[in-house]
Amino acid sequence: MAKLGWQSDPTGYQQTAGWHELSFGHPVSGVRVEISLHDWPYKQETTALIRRVVEHPWAPVAEQPLELTAEIA
Repeated sequence: MAKLGWQSDPTGYQQTAGWHELSFGHPVSGVRVEISLHDWPYKQETTALIRRVVEHPWAPVAEQPLELTAEIA
């Protein structure tokens, strides 16, 4: 992922018994990717989850300029 410009988030790494999570961020797009692995020994299986987190440039009505607030209301 580093070759594609993604940066590892050192604060995004978490680990508990049977559970690991890594977090990466892309500085240009602002997109985050979280990769989680959870081991279930009693079921003899592992669950993998990849989550893409994007913050859209939308703001609530209260935070928009007055011109836009009047058009929305």
